[in-house]
Amino acid sequence: VVLPFLSISNGQGDVSEVYNTFSSELGRFSEIKMIPPEYVLKYLSESQLKIDASNVRRIALAAGEAFGVQSVIIGQITEYNAFYPPVLGLSIEIIDVAKGATVASKAETYDSNMNYVHEELREYASKTRAHKSLFNDDLILHRFDMYIRFVCHRFIQKYL
Repeated sequence: VVLPFLSISNGQGDVSEVYNTFSSELGRFSEIKMIPPEYVLKYLSESQLKIDASNVRRIALAAGEAFGVQSVIIGQITEYNAFYPPVLGLSIEIIDVAKGATVASKAETYDSNMNYVHEELREYASKTRAHKSLFNDDLILHRFDMYIRFVCHRFIQKYL
């Protein structure tokens, strides 16, 4: 189960877009079986649960038990700037439902002003349709929806 992300960033943005994209990218890995985000959202709505920083772990464990899963992922948006040059920061925690304990956690900020982000972006663009674009990896820097997909893909690939 992946719970909807919380935002602790100063930027204004659509946190649900990052959550949906992260869930979509995670679902691409065949070794990971996950509950679709629409089921998670329906569960939260029907249970009248509103996630915030003070109750996210309790809700994570309850959702994990309700769906009978091994792990729950909770996430936070730590940085959010959709304007050029884009910045997106994620903090992810994986909780073992049976133990009620954190198994792993990682945080990273993808600031497109950093050289290593440009290197990863070029590699990612070469493996996607973006490399066929006239703008190449620069297209991803100008379309924040594509930048979100890049960040989520790289984060999952590197840390999960």
